[in-house]
Amino acid sequence: MKIIDKPMESGVESLAEGDFIGATFIMPNRKWIARSKEILSRSVGFLGVNFFTFDDLMAELAMAQTRNQWRAAYGFRKRLEEGETAFASVRDMEKIRRLFQWCDDVYYLGLEEKDLPYSWRKDHSALLAAYARAVKDADCITEGALFAEAMTAEVNPKRKYIVMGFSHYKERHRLLLEKLDAAAHVVAVNPFEEGNEPNDAELYQTVNGERALRHMVKKVAEALAENPAAKIGVVMNHEGDRAAMKAHLSSAKIPTATYAYALGEEALHQLRLLWRRGEDAPSACAFLRGDLAEVEGAPALAAAMEVLGVKDLSEIEENPLPYYLSKETKDLLIGHQALLRTWKQEKEGSWDDFAHRTEEAAESFGEESAKMIVDALAEAEGDYGRINGREFESILCTYLEKEAVYGVDILSLDEAYGGDYDLLLVASLDGKFIPAKKEDSLMNRAMAKSAMDVGLYVNFFQGEETTERLHYLMASSKKSLLYKVGSGEEAPIFTQMKEIYSAEDLDQWEGVYEKNWDLISEDDVFSEEGAEFMAQTLREKGLSPSALDSYLRCPFLYFAERVLKCASEEEDGRPAMAKGTIYHEALALYFSKKLSRDGLANFVEGAYDEKMAPLRPEYLWAWEKKTMARALLAAVESEEERLNDEKKNGAFRPAAFETSFTYPFKDVEIHGVIDRVDRNEAGDEILIDYKSSGLPEYKHVAAHKVMQLALYALARRHMGNRPASLEYVSIENGKVSIMARDTTRAGKYSRLRNERIYDGEAFDDFLDEGEVALDRTLVAMKSGDFNEAPLSESVCSYCAYGDLCRREAADAT
Repeated sequence: MKIIDKPMESGVESLAEGDFIGATFIMPNRKWIARSKEILSRSVGFLGVNFFTFDDLMAELAMAQTRNQWRAAYGFRKRLEEGETAFASVRDMEKIRRLFQWCDDVYYLGLEEKDLPYSWRKDHSALLAAYARAVKDADCITEGALFAEAMTAEVNPKRKYIVMGFSHYKERHRLLLEKLDAAAHVVAVNPFEEGNEPNDAELYQTVNGERALRHMVKKVAEALAENPAAKIGVVMNHEGDRAAMKAHLSSAKIPTATYAYALGEEALHQLRLLWRRGEDAPSACAFLRGDLAEVEGAPALAAAMEVLGVKDLSEIEENPLPYYLSKETKDLLIGHQALLRTWKQEKEGSWDDFAHRTEEAAESFGEESAKMIVDALAEAEGDYGRINGREFESILCTYLEKEAVYGVDILSLDEAYGGDYDLLLVASLDGKFIPAKKEDSLMNRAMAKSAMDVGLYVNFFQGEETTERLHYLMASSKKSLLYKVGSGEEAPIFTQMKEIYSAEDLDQWEGVYEKNWDLISEDDVFSEEGAEFMAQTLREKGLSPSALDSYLRCPFLYFAERVLKCASEEEDGRPAMAKGTIYHEALALYFSKKLSRDGLANFVEGAYDEKMAPLRPEYLWAWEKKTMARALLAAVESEEERLNDEKKNGAFRPAAFETSFTYPFKDVEIHGVIDRVDRNEAGDEILIDYKSSGLPEYKHVAAHKVMQLALYALARRHMGNRPASLEYVSIENGKVSIMARDTTRAGKYSRLRNERIYDGEAFDDFLDEGEVALDRTLVAMKSGDFNEAPLSESVCSYCAYGDLCRREAADAT
């Protein structure tokens, strides 16, 4: 075998033109082959040149194709589950696939019992029996069977094989290469010399995954702006990270390499919700708000589950309902317990269980789509044992009609074989990512312990292959960016790279009080110095109405998040806040006549892609966009109905939107933005604040325990305007609203819901009481009094600071 050293470039372009004549290239994957053909088409062409992967070459020599391997792997898992081996409890298909591959190697590579980890040997016969039965039942042709046939086939001695793109070989590929070398002319292209590192590498570290994702997208966008044809790869070994990366790229209008299904993304997303409705409470809520939910009062049930705040459906059944839930919410949850219990049980089922539900749902998508689904179900039908919704999806989608879509490659390390990227990004380089060379784990360490608990000793899986693959990816890429995310230990490879390249810390803590830890005290209030520091901070920075309401909702939560800065600084990244921003912008544009009713849906889609998609699972995008568009349309229709009703509206008309204000109160300025101001000819004003869904209780508004609207009115009064009515309007809950109305100025204006009526003098008294409450609140905040009980104990159900809470500690004492 002739071995030649060539620099890392774009594959075949590093070879001389004469090398191509009559050659058969063996490359790691089809992307390498496609890129090589593209390069040759611009020069000598590739007429008479053959391109194969090792698996393609085995298929050609054996004159057969692999068949039903995944189906056999599921059958293998079922056989193990029914047996009494150490592997009966293994459900993860990645582990099952590796174990199935080992059995395949035993049959066709001649591995012996002595090659097994010691703890496996007692199960040797049972493993092989389960493998053989699964292969037979699935009518499967494995890679091993194909390899055995290929090894007996004749090789054309006149062929010239050029092997390139490999840093190492699987055992069966190595043996096949030896066979080729014995019979024909073989040239192996060595892609890099020993110790070769990337020509251009940058290292980044942060504890904030969201910040890392945004930084990566920025780097990808910059690379594409410089070269729109740049080949970019992103390697992330955690499925959730890969999904988040895809969402972030999508929001930046950067395409990712994927498949487009003829069925259509909207139909596929709805089916995903159907398949996954039993996985957890968020999936169930998403399904209830989708088009396939045939449950009476489905949106109300979803809202009740979200108020309860559970993550798993079993929590609804096993735990008593909190006392603070309303009777209506409790009745709704209790009434649907039996239904939710069946969904919980649907988390796993047989192929027929999922297929039956899917076939029924298919009728909702029209005749053509229904036929695609039914045909795929028939082709994929088989005995897979117990499977979950995600496994059902992966099997079915294999048989659905689709075509490749080109873009940024987002890969796990197992898929990232053969580099040749203009830009390579590698994320999550922490201690749970991958091993350094010679370490004994191919799987990340979080998986390793559970694997060893059932006998899957990971040293059998040759961890050095993983590290070789990453080194090769980096060495073969023109530029590599490595990210260490989280506060855990660094992966050895990141530590190794830091010896060569410096790491940039993406965490920036601007805005954190320099003396914030001086404000921690065992006492009920700050020291004199701490109180003065807090007062000076409020004087310099001011406050927003939402910050004041946050303090009133729970003083200690405010202290933890906004004083000690325990919360993430990227508050705009929260899905609820992003949704609220979209609603506010849409309504402001609509009532200022800059957006038509017909344009609402398109506006929601574009704004969602930009602001919310990076924060939500992809399969929720379609139904959330539709739900938000419907909510906006209903809100617009309700508002217009009222505006056109003289009895309800009087002479008030929308006059201003997103109106900012500064209200100087003693030594602290209140800064805010009013969503909408309606005004009549006399100059009286209705001040409106939109809420996405829930509204505060009116008793809290009247008692100035929720001060947002009162602060709006105080600010407008200070500016010389005449507030006449204050109201919250819920966008998603239709006509639900609350208001405080001055009958002297507002006249006949009314929303007829949770209304509190004042005459002119009483309304002024209400605002004056708001000033007193504001003064009392600011005095408490300056002094460090953060010990009051929450406004509602429901706040405690989602609080992240229970282990720090002074009130909790006092109750325990």
